[in-house]
Amino acid sequence: MLKQSILILSSLVITSSVWADTKAEPKLDTKKMSTTPAPELAALSKFFVGAWHCEGSVTPLPGVGKQFASKGNVTWALALDGFWIAATSEGEKVPNMPLPTVGKGEARVTYDRVAKQYVHFGIGNRGSFASSTSKGWEGDKLVWTGSGSGLAKLETRSTITKKGDKEYKVVAERMEDGKWVVGTDETCKKK
Repeated sequence: MLKQSILILSSLVITSSVWADTKAEPKLDTKKMSTTPAPELAALSKFFVGAWHCEGSVTPLPGVGKQFASKGNVTWALALDGFWIAATSEGEKVPNMPLPTVGKGEARVTYDRVAKQYVHFGIGNRGSFASSTSKGWEGDKLVWTGSGSGLAKLETRSTITKKGDKEYKVVAERMEDGKWVVGTDETCKKK
């Protein structure tokens, strides 16, 4: 009987220690937590921060209108103690624009140290929103893939190509019927 009681007690001790380990709250080592922005963010902010003027073309969603010329301004700035890059954009009124108001938007970009990738969140004045991720610069190209909604649910891909220190080209695409369709094709120059 004593031997059986010791066995049961040993079993309970082992079982309870296993359960205790799996239920334990993770402990954060606050001394190792960063209080400075990810150095990877500097690779983007160094290039983008500033005011830009963009021109090109927009191909609206099916049923909204025909392709039209586009013009607008984008301003990039560091935000939230340098942990994010914030962008604001506003289009200019141009001929043949299918909607009565110009597009406006805001975006935030940061570097996710856990997933080891860049993260982007964007919103627009017509209720649209999007999120995407990127591995970062690959040569002179920065490719973002993700999704958007609010106006239409879309799979998205944007490719930004540096054309020097003060110019970049952005081609924003959306998936339609199993193929990529260019929605925006613009060149932006630093002011």
